Amino acid sequence: MNVGDIMSKDVVTVQADESVAQVVRTLLDAGLSGVPVLDEGGAMVGMVTQHDVVTKHAHPHVPLYLGILGTAVPLFGSDSEEELRRVLAVSARDLMSHVPAVSRTMDVTDLADLMVNKSVNPVPVVDDGELVGVVSYSDVLRLVLTEESDGGD
Repeated sequence: MNVGDIMSKDVVTVQADESVAQVVRTLLDAGLSGVPVLDEGGAMVGMVTQHDVVTKHAHPHVPLYLGILGTAVPLFGSDSEEELRRVLAVSARDLMSHVPAVSRTMDVTDLADLMVNKSVNPVPVVDDGELVGVVSYSDVLRLVLTEESDGGD
């Protein structure tokens, strides 16, 4: 089975300059785990997920500084800069993550590998650079339910 068979085609999006509150309202009102972020020209530039929003309100890991010859050198952890960016976010552009996009012809098993190994949910689906859908854990769960129901009869 391919991604195109299970993806959601009616994609709810937000604009890059929308406030964090507007983005959260969109997520809650539509019952979504994430939304694609579009720039002024309508091109997808990232995704805002529930994880991004929750990260904004978690305690950030503040970088440590090392003093060398009267200079303070920041010792950022691998995620410190990203966490600080999200904590200070005021717009979708500030809060969004850059997630890999997939093609509608990708096998669902490969999609599941990507989602688990890269910790991404949802995943945008693009064809010829155009956003054509979004696939989430819920879409995969519905497939599993269908397969398990068919196999259990």
